[in-house]
Amino acid sequence: MDAYIEIIVTIIIVAFVSFLAMSLFTLLVFKREFDLFALIRLFKNRAYLQRNIYDIQHSLSEISYYRNLPPNLKHSFELRVVKFILEKEFLSHPNQTIGLYHKVKIAAAAVQVTFGLNNFLLNHFTRIYLFPKAYYSPINKEFHKGEVNLNGAILLSFEDFQTGYKIEDDGINLGLHEMAHALRFDALMGDENHSLFNFHFAQMQLRGKIDFSELNHKQNSMLRKYAKANFEEFFAVCIENFFERPSQFKTEFPELFEKLCLLLNQNPENLNPLQPILANTSNKKFDPNIAERKLYYSGAFNWIHLLQFLVGFPVILFLMDVIFDNVVLNIIFLVLFPILILFRGKTFSITPTRLCIQNFLLADIYKKNIEISNITLILYNEKSPRQIFVKHVNNNQISSDQFNWRSSNKDFNEFITQLKKMNVKTKELPNSVFIKILSS
Repeated sequence: MDAYIEIIVTIIIVAFVSFLAMSLFTLLVFKREFDLFALIRLFKNRAYLQRNIYDIQHSLSEISYYRNLPPNLKHSFELRVVKFILEKEFLSHPNQTIGLYHKVKIAAAAVQVTFGLNNFLLNHFTRIYLFPKAYYSPINKEFHKGEVNLNGAILLSFEDFQTGYKIEDDGINLGLHEMAHALRFDALMGDENHSLFNFHFAQMQLRGKIDFSELNHKQNSMLRKYAKANFEEFFAVCIENFFERPSQFKTEFPELFEKLCLLLNQNPENLNPLQPILANTSNKKFDPNIAERKLYYSGAFNWIHLLQFLVGFPVILFLMDVIFDNVVLNIIFLVLFPILILFRGKTFSITPTRLCIQNFLLADIYKKNIEISNITLILYNEKSPRQIFVKHVNNNQISSDQFNWRSSNKDFNEFITQLKKMNVKTKELPNSVFIKILSS
């Protein structure tokens, strides 16, 4: 009996130490916390991709967007297509069969629209219905090529879907059109992971409604007449042209083009679609030799946490020693656990030009310097565990960073107040919403 207990305890300890090691590795290399379940899903998706790699790549090669991606982004695109396929239920008309080819092409349309976004699965829409041709709708007694049902379904005529990709520069693409609707409605239907998308959509809408109202007075426009139906159709038609005719769209609607680049976090005008053209970006590099007056500084470390650690750590070691006497495992635990604690602590400082974040006590291991002028939005949560999500422009590309705050409420409030004084856009979110954003 003692042998079985020893084996079980050994497995638990090894698993725990492995988890600590992976957490430390993830913090060092990827600057984010380790997610075991996300890792399991990643292996599952990679296995599916490897089993069907030839068919998936062959189907995607028909899409110019995919062909223009650099190799590393092609692989990311393929993984997203696989994840989309595995998350959705594909249903067909009796006269329409659905194979991997159909699923890949439909998933690719969704992934293309959302490729610059963290949340790309359109979670509200769980079912995709495929018809061979335009189908009759008994609701409005008309034939439809495609539609997005707010009950969670996307309906498509595959004949018209394929036509959209055969002619890739006419600004008409059924797949992109319906996926644009799906993305917009997914954000509206209460999926809180889209908070950042909704923020940028509101900014885009201010400019878009001006262009939409002016469209009715234009004699010649690249947008087809259907764009005049309402603003939602205007948005979907704009997305079609944004991807299929980016240069022409940019010429006719320059401000709207820039807003869409920010909204979707990509610019299809470049060979690398994840390189948006952004206004007022700075290429200045941080020079540590330049001393700036600190407007705010916080060690961001609560000494109560350290006291808890000093009391709890010896207790844990004692229990490990009593249950299972293994010097090697005790030493590994003794080394890894304190280091992990130190890596999670951060120091925060604000100067007139930048926000600086460094590791507590281990400042040279991880250092982040973000130009204030490049920060587009800061989300924060005041309730424990307090967290900060910073969205900013980095080398002409939108980046996101998440930090844990371990200091006092007073320090946290002063930090947010100082950012607001500098006209940095900030938004408070409930803890439940914040967790959903960070896990997407």
